[in-house]
Amino acid sequence: MRAVGVNPWVWASPVDDEALAALIPRIAAFGFDTVELPIEQPGDWDPVRTRDLLAAHGLTAAAVCAVTPPGRDLVGTAPAVVEATVAYLKGCVDSAAAVGAPCVGGPVYAAVGRTWRMTDAARTACYAEFRRAITPVADHAGERGVSIGVEPLNRYETSVVNTIGQTLEMISGLPSTVGVMIDTYHLNIEEADPYAALATAGPHIKHVQVSGTDRGAPGADHFDWLRFLAVLDGTGYDGAVCIESFTAENETIATAASIWRPLAPSQDRLALDGLNHLRRLLR
Repeated sequence: MRAVGVNPWVWASPVDDEALAALIPRIAAFGFDTVELPIEQPGDWDPVRTRDLLAAHGLTAAAVCAVTPPGRDLVGTAPAVVEATVAYLKGCVDSAAAVGAPCVGGPVYAAVGRTWRMTDAARTACYAEFRRAITPVADHAGERGVSIGVEPLNRYETSVVNTIGQTLEMISGLPSTVGVMIDTYHLNIEEADPYAALATAGPHIKHVQVSGTDRGAPGADHFDWLRFLAVLDGTGYDGAVCIESFTAENETIATAASIWRPLAPSQDRLALDGLNHLRRLLR
């Protein structure tokens, strides 16, 4: 059966050593198989301590989530910013290797919320700029057995890549360590046919995040989850699907993710309802 995971952002931000010490035992008790590990700032959590904590509770690390706040960009920015962002992403790769996570995923090209209009020529140049900037990260990841999943976001959060097709165009020619990270929330907004778009990602899929169309629990929404999982099986991707949602308790992350109202009776309920729905379909 496909592994089902969750991101601790459902309950806490930042995800640091203290948060993980409290949440990992609960996540295991809920019945999850694996965990996503976001790195908002380098040093938030210790990789060796986290690896041991996961192992002690029978969990694995599905992915390390790269986080791109303002000023963390690879395109359309100053060389010093690119250099610092490359260093941050290499650090994410090192943390992923240390905890045994196969992928570093996220909008690794530009800060979330940064948008600007581009002509066709400007977009072509932007994508070439991304390929140049990400290459040292891809090489570093390849040396450590880690992949990079580039996540397209919806139009309100980025203007660089909104669709799987755009993402495949942007990563064309890069090493096979660089692929696509799927997030059903963005997929539902941007793709005219999300299931057909998913199929085109095929062997390029590195990691998959799932949430309801309102960022709540998978299953408490209008998405055709059975069809989605069937298409995902057809792509050959055999990795985990991980529930990603966010706590409204942290003002910064709630504002960044536009969480303006409760998405479930409780965060525990969101995670458990999503897990139970996915488990039923996967059986």
